Amino acid sequence: MKRLMPFLVIGAMLGLLAGCAELFQFNIFDKLDRIKLPDLSTLKTEMGTDEILDLLSEETESDSFLDALGEDPDKEEEIRTYLDEVASDGSSSDEQKQRALAMKGDLTLAMSPAGVFLDNAAALVTDPDFDFSDLEAAAPKLLRIVPAEVLEDFSAFEGMLEDFSDADEAYEALGGVLGGSIPSSEINWGRTAQNALVSYVVQSLRDQGMSNQELFDAAHGGTVDFSGLTSPFDGVNDTHVTEILDAAGMGGLLA
Repeated sequence: MKRLMPFLVIGAMLGLLAGCAELFQFNIFDKLDRIKLPDLSTLKTEMGTDEILDLLSEETESDSFLDALGEDPDKEEEIRTYLDEVASDGSSSDEQKQRALAMKGDLTLAMSPAGVFLDNAAALVTDPDFDFSDLEAAAPKLLRIVPAEVLEDFSAFEGMLEDFSDADEAYEALGGVLGGSIPSSEINWGRTAQNALVSYVVQSLRDQGMSNQELFDAAHGGTVDFSGLTSPFDGVNDTHVTEILDAAGMGGLLA
């Protein structure tokens, strides 16, 4: 029995360690994988607007945070509502309004297949041979980079178009604030400018009478008549885009 005792002790220790390992893995690593989404109702009682915007700005740069937000539509809507409140609050500074509107537009697209579309469009935005003002020629090329996930589902494609529309509305408001204020240094203007430009062009296609079905067909390489489309950059409706491009130091992009 005495000879067996060391082996029994070792076996018991190994069993204990195995159990602890499972407990450790469950309690620690499982919790590390979970992203805690902010409770804005609580934050508003504990933090000022600038601090909350700082927090949201940092969090929305995280893919893990965006993934968690995608699983909680109510929390996503809560954040959008808060950003709307900041943008419309008369006591908010121009910089706070800029940050809220830019974040709302950028977040709307990041949470949508439109985000993949924008990644695909990055090369077009910087391509000197691609002319956004020539909508008749630009539209077919732009629609060929629609992400595959929405090409398989017309309702998903329409949802993406609505996301571009919602983002364009936020950027239009942002351009209005920029018209009389200094651009905030807390905004990634390069990203926001690209987002605003593509959102406006996509919305312009719909504003000029292109149906969702026609745009869907064109995205599949179908024959669609784009003749008659005019430049969306008319110096009137596009002023919010030019303001944002100027803030990003990209004012010459449409020249």
